[in-house]
Amino acid sequence: MVGLVLVCHSARLAESVAELAAQVAGKGLRIGVAGGLDLPGSPLGTDAVRVARAIGEVWSEDGVLVLMDLGSAVLSAEMALDLLPEEWCDRILLTEAPLVEGAVAAAVAAGLGDSLQKVAEEARGALAAKAAHLGSQAASTQAPAAYTATGATLQIVMENTLGLHMRPAALLVRTAAGFDAEVAVANLTAGRAPVSARSLNAVATLGVRRGDEILLRASGPQADEALAAVRLLADDNWGDPREGVAQAVAAARPGRPLPADDGAVHVPALVSGTVLQGLPASPGIAVGGARCLRAARVAMPDSPSQDRKADGAALERAVAAAAEDIRGLRESVAARAGSREAAIFDAHLLFLEDEALLGPAREGVKGEGKSAARAWADAVEAAATSWDALDDPYLRARAADLRSVGDQVLRRLLDPAGGTDPSGASPAPGAPGIVVAPDLSPTEAAGLDPAHVLGVACAFGGPTSHGAILARSLGIPAVVGAGRALLGVAEGTVLALDGEAGTVTVDPPAATVRALEARRAERAHEVAEAQSKAHDPAVTRDGTLVHVEANVAGPQDIGPAVAAGADGVGLLRTEFLFLTADHLPTEDEQERAYRAVAEALGGRPLTLRTLDVGADKPLPYLPLEREPNPNLGLRGIRLGLSHPEVLTAQLCAALRVAADQPLRVMFPMVATADEVRRARLFLDEARATLIAAGVRVPERIEVGIMVEVPAAALLVQAFVPLVDFFSLGTNDLAQCVLAADRGNAAVAALADALHPAVLRLIDTVARAAEEGGRSVAVCGEMAGDLLAIPLLLGLGITELSMAAARIPLAKQAVRATDRGAARRLAARALDAESAADVRRLAARAG
Repeated sequence: MVGLVLVCHSARLAESVAELAAQVAGKGLRIGVAGGLDLPGSPLGTDAVRVARAIGEVWSEDGVLVLMDLGSAVLSAEMALDLLPEEWCDRILLTEAPLVEGAVAAAVAAGLGDSLQKVAEEARGALAAKAAHLGSQAASTQAPAAYTATGATLQIVMENTLGLHMRPAALLVRTAAGFDAEVAVANLTAGRAPVSARSLNAVATLGVRRGDEILLRASGPQADEALAAVRLLADDNWGDPREGVAQAVAAARPGRPLPADDGAVHVPALVSGTVLQGLPASPGIAVGGARCLRAARVAMPDSPSQDRKADGAALERAVAAAAEDIRGLRESVAARAGSREAAIFDAHLLFLEDEALLGPAREGVKGEGKSAARAWADAVEAAATSWDALDDPYLRARAADLRSVGDQVLRRLLDPAGGTDPSGASPAPGAPGIVVAPDLSPTEAAGLDPAHVLGVACAFGGPTSHGAILARSLGIPAVVGAGRALLGVAEGTVLALDGEAGTVTVDPPAATVRALEARRAERAHEVAEAQSKAHDPAVTRDGTLVHVEANVAGPQDIGPAVAAGADGVGLLRTEFLFLTADHLPTEDEQERAYRAVAEALGGRPLTLRTLDVGADKPLPYLPLEREPNPNLGLRGIRLGLSHPEVLTAQLCAALRVAADQPLRVMFPMVATADEVRRARLFLDEARATLIAAGVRVPERIEVGIMVEVPAAALLVQAFVPLVDFFSLGTNDLAQCVLAADRGNAAVAALADALHPAVLRLIDTVARAAEEGGRSVAVCGEMAGDLLAIPLLLGLGITELSMAAARIPLAKQAVRATDRGAARRLAARALDAESAADVRRLAARAG
């Protein structure tokens, strides 16, 4: 593929043009920028050395096209040729094309695989559309007589508010170029004659506005498929938002059917070769038939109770059995994804203890003579309807949880022997395939059998949703947020899923499958190489040692972590001990559990996070009032400070282990410096108590905090004198910064830790930590994101903690990184406008 280089007096302008061009180019295009002088601050000017370096970065055997703004940019580009290998010069072309328009047109052409000469031709003609629009040249009034020739045709009225502007036009060009067909397009309303749909410039000169009627003609072996793909683009409003779509998405509940088609939005059938762009959720490649997730339907008997006493007893047994099912699901998820992710099921258990639900159900049987199933179903629906009526979207979402739990009890009532799957949802039977769903609820995710699931594709949701995290923990490739068009995929349709690129290809052509299989083989080789070096230190190309550690949820996770090459444990979720107990674990019980973890690590460092529970995952022996928003309630360090007996026992146990093991303590959910001062007082009191009892304690124990509340990041300077280290919990931090609940499918994609707002907070913490001589780590999902690792290193992070399975590849990513280049990448990312922009920057740098 031809590479592009942009030479400009302004570094910021060059970067902006590169981002604009990258948006329309598709994947794989490399764009180098040479903006400003190679001096601190990149002052205005051009530099031949910087131009030569940019050409080297994007060099391709297919050639490099260089676009320049004016004056010295041309001279610098010419001088750069003298600094490059002589044999390259025949494949480097300097063009007089306009910088902005030329870059966009060239990017589309290069992305289609056109030759260097064709790419340059497109760049030179880039002003034609603007000239035609402004009347600088006569617009063609010739009727599109060419359409009287043979060939398949398609007539479309442009409904997009802005017409066929740059992004839709680029989508049209890329779509048309993806088929073995010649496609031409004309603007019937404006009387502009047919032009090739492979040329962005030509399409742009048609000046298609909202309400204009366009006519496409296609000929060749895949003419029908090409027009069907364009029809799909039009149905999807050419990739732009359509009034009503957002409302439909917001109303769709995870794991539930979408709203019925009301005429404003619909799920069109997808044609072969359609590529759906989503978000990468779990790496890997999968090719297989679509297995549409479907909830098990419960046949509801309407007959009245024949024996009220027997029905009442059956209801109690079903509730108890469903509770056991939920506990089983919780344990299964905890073993695979950790206690924190499994804690959602604790909230499900609360529903089964709620008298506001149980009372009406019992009265329905005893007082009204309903069958147990009918009484229960009516009580659940009445309660769920009340949740539905609330204004707060967070609270409304709880209705789906309640209905899910209600279904589990119904299955137990109608199938007391428990022959059905407790999750109540399963893919259609058949060979192993790719699960297709609106989103995965925790219950549905827990019910998936990895032996039959090659991959997971969700229409909605985000990469930090519970389902996505579970897929990663199981090593299942997954894509989320692929759009509601995904739900138009028919059962059994072959899908090709790329969990790293975030794409799902419908009924892929053989060439695509071969390419993916080749990538999977290459990926397997990379994984094998990473595994072979997993126990080696992770050192950047310029010699910086980075500690790569594991997040664990209990002793059972230590073996896999050590086997994966973990340099230690950066996050021990101590909830594992509390959530599985029927009483408050004693100091001795805690000491034994923490010591087992520390000893299994064989001298590697261990970071113990104190208890992080709240009303969303309550403890049966520690009653808490129900809260409308538990994530912002009494949890983390707030809970510990309000229940000193809990915090003190835990700190005493930690101090006893730290006397002979490399253990440090970390407080979660910290928002104020006063919380840290109070927590340290409890630590001092625990030390004094142990010493008075003759128990050995360490001379000193390191203390740190989780930075997951924006206030802690913004006021980080106040914490520096109080702690020894910081650990960034990027999952919750992103969720709070962007006000997007990662468990809410309608907004989960917004909670992207690569958003510049989150990166700026990470930068703030890292700078303050370095100035104060404190270490700083990242322990959220971001730490194991291969795209994010160079950015984090560029921001000054030298400790990463992640799921054990990601450690070998993460270490390889560290070894491939030069921190100087990473710092430059991070500086550009901090100035970006969106997470998507940051991902494009990171992908281009990689």
